[in-house]
Amino acid sequence: MGHTLVALATIVLAACGPAESTVPSSATGPDPTSPQAIWTTVGRSADEVVLRVMSRSMVDVPAAPSLTLYDDGWLVSRDLDDPAVLAELDAVKLTASEMSAVVTAAVAVGLDTSDRAEASPVPATRVTFRYRGSVRVSAFVAIGTDDPRARFLAELRQRTSMPAARRIRPERIALSVTTQTGGTGPVRGWPRDVPFPRVGPCRVLTPDDELLRVLSGTPALTSWKRNGQTYRVTASPLLPDSEGC
Repeated sequence: MGHTLVALATIVLAACGPAESTVPSSATGPDPTSPQAIWTTVGRSADEVVLRVMSRSMVDVPAAPSLTLYDDGWLVSRDLDDPAVLAELDAVKLTASEMSAVVTAAVAVGLDTSDRAEASPVPATRVTFRYRGSVRVSAFVAIGTDDPRARFLAELRQRTSMPAARRIRPERIALSVTTQTGGTGPVRGWPRDVPFPRVGPCRVLTPDDELLRVLSGTPALTSWKRNGQTYRVTASPLLPDSEGC
């Protein structure tokens, strides 16, 4: 299996090597390589998702898409270990041959076979893979493992850190607010001049919302105190195919 993984990694990275960016260029109008222009070309339907990785970096942080591959070739990643609560996304456009290599490698490591992860308090990785007209779901513990699926996904993620990748700013952010009685992260006082968001599982915001100005630059596990009560405020970028929270 070790030799197989080396070969697969070679296939993925060779096919996804230092190719030129496939983002079109234009001498007039908005910069087509700007974050906003790239964002509007990414897939808009869940049916366009070829592969999606849902994972959490810490037990008490909600699962979020950390890697998504759309059928038009856009590969979008989010660093769940980024200390900022409003982490941006990285995206790169794969060619048809690169897409084919990725799908071949995904099948070779077994992502075309659905399974069910055993219940575990350890952060887990859940992979959804659309293959030959059906959706396959697999899950596994991705910390301290030699699972070939985890190694394959790590190799694929490397593509979004190569020179051709672009940093994109999400158009919508999901905000969740819960009361908190414990926690080990920092606690800050909520600004008096900004209305505190209502407690609830989800609220969709745009990047220019005043609430996000308060959260910008704060660690993901920051707690907020308002009128003697402590709250956890969690913000996650919504991908283009997400209809809501």
